[in-house]
Amino acid sequence: MKKKIFILSLISFVLFSSLAVFTFSDSEDPLISKSYLDKKMQELRTDIIRQVGGKKESNKDSDDIVIDSGNSSYNSGESESSSSKFVVLHFDKGQKVVLGASTELILRSGKCKLLDPTTNGIPDLTNGSNISLGQVIPLNHLLLSPRDDGRGIECQTETWLLIKGSYRTE
Repeated sequence: MKKKIFILSLISFVLFSSLAVFTFSDSEDPLISKSYLDKKMQELRTDIIRQVGGKKESNKDSDDIVIDSGNSSYNSGESESSSSKFVVLHFDKGQKVVLGASTELILRSGKCKLLDPTTNGIPDLTNGSNISLGQVIPLNHLLLSPRDDGRGIECQTETWLLIKGSYRTE
């Protein structure tokens, strides 16, 4: 008897559940329209392309990222640059980047070692630690150069960096 009641209850539940699904969601009255979804997806694609391509429209309330064409990193000899926003830069193996005062640096890919003629190191703001001369720079950590005294990095491999502030390449 209990088995029959259970089976009847189960069948009733399945029937009412399927009826509810077909009643509340059909092709004529979806929960979200396809045109709305397509519009939002296109807006998202456009924003991503602008940000990745370095062509994001300027907005004073946002932190823009600019992708540098890499002219400074491919010149032979020394060159200097400065930016009030993060700039994406590419460097080849053996190149050196000397940081200016209050310059921020994030290693995105590659391997770099710290250059430090002062032997004071560079603060790693992500860890709350100090990176010393010759140590490997960790990926995706925010570093801050406190002074314009020759501290910087030497690229051990092909490298991509985010830099905000003044720097020069050697």
